[in-house]
Amino acid sequence: MKKILFSLAILVSLTTLAQSLSINPSESYFGLPNETLDASFDVTNNSDGDLEVIVTRLIPEAYDSLEGFTSTFCWGTTCYPPHINVSTNPIIINAGGSFDGFKGTVSSMPVETELTINYCFSVVDNPSDKVCTDVIFSSINPSDGVTAQTYFSADLESGIDSWTIVDYDGDGNNWSVIDFDDNEGSVLNSASYDINTGPLTPDNWIITPAINLASSNAPTLYWKAKALDQSWANENYSVYVSTQSDVNSLSSSSVSFTEFIGVTNGYELRTLDLSSFNNETVYVAFRHHDVTDMFSLNVKDISVSEILQEFVEHDISSSNYQVVDAEGGTGTFDFTVTSYGADNLSDYDFNYTINGSTSSIASNQTLSAGDQESFSFD
Repeated sequence: MKKILFSLAILVSLTTLAQSLSINPSESYFGLPNETLDASFDVTNNSDGDLEVIVTRLIPEAYDSLEGFTSTFCWGTTCYPPHINVSTNPIIINAGGSFDGFKGTVSSMPVETELTINYCFSVVDNPSDKVCTDVIFSSINPSDGVTAQTYFSADLESGIDSWTIVDYDGDGNNWSVIDFDDNEGSVLNSASYDINTGPLTPDNWIITPAINLASSNAPTLYWKAKALDQSWANENYSVYVSTQSDVNSLSSSSVSFTEFIGVTNGYELRTLDLSSFNNETVYVAFRHHDVTDMFSLNVKDISVSEILQEFVEHDISSSNYQVVDAEGGTGTFDFTVTSYGADNLSDYDFNYTINGSTSSIASNQTLSAGDQESFSFD
C-alpha cells in the first residue's frame, strides 16, 4: 500500500538563524500562469517571553522586468504594496504561541517559471534573532519534475509528415490531424461516418516513425482515446507494435491492444507494455477498423517512455476560473489524478489550498497504470 500526498502549496528552503522563532511553510506551491498565488504559514514564538515580530521581504532585481509581475505581503491586518519591503507594524506573538496572519502574494505569474522570494521574520528588539525562508512560486506543473526517459512523444501540432498512412479499405478517407477547438489541441481522427456520403467502413492505419528503445528497461506506450460523438461511441480500434513498419508484420505482432472505446468521460488513458522490445527499434500502428456507421475516433498524447514505480499527473477538468455571482455561492473545481506508475497506487490524499486554507480529500480507489480517479471540491 502506498501513502502518497498530492499538494498544491510552496517550494521552500529554510534558514534558521536563531531559536526564538520558527515557521512551518509547506513543501510546494503551484499555480497556473497569470494567476495570483498566496503563500501562508504560521510563525511560532519558541521563547518564554512575548516577542514583537516584523517581516522583511527580499525580491531579486531581475523580477522588475517581468511584465505585470507584482509582489505584496500581509502581516496581520496590514498589507504592504510592492514598494514596501519591511513591515512597519510589528505583531506581538505570545510566549509559546503561533501567529497565522502572514501571507505572501505574487500576481501575474509568467508561464513555466519559478520565482524565488525571501521572507525573514525577526524580533524587533534583537534583529539578528530571526528565521528566513526562500519561497519558490511556480507555474511549472509539479509532475514535470518527476519524469521518465522518453523515447517518443508525438508532436501532432507539427503534423504527421514523418508518419505512414495506409488507407487499407481504399475509400479515400483516412487518419488526419484535427484541432476541434475544445482546448485539447490537435488530435488524430478517423471517421466511420461522413456527413456527405453516410456510413463508412474504415480500415485506416497510421504508423509512427521508427522509435529507438536503446538502453530501455521497461518501456511503455501511452495514449489517450475517445469517440468524438458519445451518442455514437462504439468505435473499434487496435494498436500494434513491431520491429517492422509494414501492415502485415504489424497486424501479426503478439504485442497489440484492441477495444471498442464506448461511452467515456472524456479521453481515456491506455497503456501497452513494450518491455519485450528492449533495446530494439520499433514502430507503433493505430488501426481504426471493424466498425461502421458510428461517427469518428480521436487519439492523442501518444508517447513511449520508461515506466516509473510511482508517477502520477493531476489535471483540472473543469474551468480554471469560477464566477460566483451570489453571496454565499460556490464554484466547483474538478481534478483527475492519473497513475502512470508500475506500482499500484492507494491510500493517497489530494490536498488543495484556497486563500491560504488547506483542505484534503482522501482517495477511495486503487490505481494501476493508466487508471484515473476524479476529485471535486467547491
